[in-house]
Amino acid sequence: MRKSSLVAPFVSLLTSCAFYSPSGPRLIGEKYYMIGGEDCALYNQTEEQKNGEISCYAPDGRFTEVRHQMTLREIQAWALKQQVEIERQKLQQMHEIANKARQTSCVRVGHLHKSSSH
Repeated sequence: MRKSSLVAPFVSLLTSCAFYSPSGPRLIGEKYYMIGGEDCALYNQTEEQKNGEISCYAPDGRFTEVRHQMTLREIQAWALKQQVEIERQKLQQMHEIANKARQTSCVRVGHLHKSSSH
């Protein structure tokens, strides 16, 4: 009984970590597969599947689907999508910085307040 009480939190932790992992290509053996998210939080590959398949499971251990290895085109499309998202985030940050610089600031000089706009 003591062993099971120690294992349960560990399994729960692994499951919760897998649940929050982002989807992305992962190298398994010598092939890439799209792993992560709710539909493939956990995976398994049997000897029969070593030809290019994995079995995916939800965080609760329920089987969801069999996935095939990714093609080169799928990997390239995923990488391009990630790069576009990074560039979008950079532009968003630059926009926020520019907006902060244009905000009006107040400087207290003695009992007077001087307002200036940048």
